[in-house]
Amino acid sequence: MADMSSYIATEMVRTEEKLSRYRPGGLHPVEIGSSFKQGRYIVANKLGHGGFSTVWVAYDEVSHDWVALKIMTAAMTETSREARWFDALAKCRSGDQSSSYIVKLLDRFVFDGPNGKHLALVFELLGPNVRSLVGSEYPDRTNIDPSTIMRMTEQLLKALAFIHQTGFAHGDISTKNMAFTAKNLSKASKERLFEVIGAPVTEGVARIDGHPLADGIPSYLVKSAVWDGWVNDYDEDFRLLDFGESFVQGREPEIITQPGGLMPPETVLTEDFDYRVDLWRAGIAVYSFVFGGLPFYSIGDTVSLVTQMIEVLGDLPPEWKPNYNKLRMELKKQPLHGEALSQIFA
Repeated sequence: MADMSSYIATEMVRTEEKLSRYRPGGLHPVEIGSSFKQGRYIVANKLGHGGFSTVWVAYDEVSHDWVALKIMTAAMTETSREARWFDALAKCRSGDQSSSYIVKLLDRFVFDGPNGKHLALVFELLGPNVRSLVGSEYPDRTNIDPSTIMRMTEQLLKALAFIHQTGFAHGDISTKNMAFTAKNLSKASKERLFEVIGAPVTEGVARIDGHPLADGIPSYLVKSAVWDGWVNDYDEDFRLLDFGESFVQGREPEIITQPGGLMPPETVLTEDFDYRVDLWRAGIAVYSFVFGGLPFYSIGDTVSLVTQMIEVLGDLPPEWKPNYNKLRMELKKQPLHGEALSQIFA
C-alpha cells in the first residue's frame, strides 16, 4: 500500500481522511450516489470522518427520510464498542425518557467492499455538533440563550445517568459528540438539504507517478459538510452521540481518548479511572455551553494543566499530591523554554 507521499497533495488530501487509511481492514471508498442495503440508502454528501469511520448523509428509500450513514473500518466490524453499546441499549431502553437524549440507531448492516467487510450504522440525521454552535465573537460567552443552556445541561445529565445505569460509560464526552436534532431537515427536499449543508464538493485523487489507483482507494475525496445554511433551532432536542469509546463499568480500557484540556485529573495523577470521567467531561461541556471555550488549556505538559485545576477548584486530594509533586520535579529537570513554564513553580 502506497503512503501519503505517493499522491498529489491537493487540499482535500491534506484536510480530509487520510488516503493511507483506505487499505485492507481500513475505510470503504464511498462515492456520491453509492447505494447500500439493496438500494435502500443512497449517499448524497459527506458529513464528516473520524478515527474509525466516515459519515454520510443518505436518503432512505423506505422511510423517505434523510439519515446519517456511519461506515466503520473493516477492522472495526467485529470489535466496535459502539455497536455493543447499542445492543445493550436496546435491552435497557424500555420507554425511559432519558434514553431519548441519545442518538437513535435506526438500522445496521454489514456489507463487503474492496477493503473488507464493513459494519454500517444508520442514525437519525442530526444538526452540526454543539462545538460548532457554542462559538462566539466574544471570548467569554457563548451565543446560546440561557434557557437553552439549562435545557441542554438537563438533557446531557439525564442521558449520562441513563448510560451509567445500564452499566456503561460514554468515555468521550465533549461538545463535538453532542448535537441538536434536525427533524424538519430529515424530511426536506434535496435542494433544501443542500441549502443547509452545501452540495457535494469533490476533488480527484491521483498518484504522483501517474500509475492507476490501487483497489480500495477512492477515485475522489468529498469535502465534509460545513452547514453554512444551518439556522439554530433551539426548540430541537439535544442528542448525545458517538459511542466509539464507550466501555463497561468495571472493565475500563487501559487508555481513553483525552484531548489536552479535557483530561480528568485522575487520569493524569493516578493509574485508575472509572465511569466518573464522564462527569468531569460533562462539567467542561457545560462550561463551554455558557462561555464558548474551555476552563483549562494544555500547553504541552500535564503539570500546567493540573496547576490550572488547582487555581480554579482548590487543593488536590492528599493521596494525589505525591504524584503531582513527582510530575513537578520531573519537569524541573527538563530545560524550561519561555517564561510561561517557569511561572508554574513561582
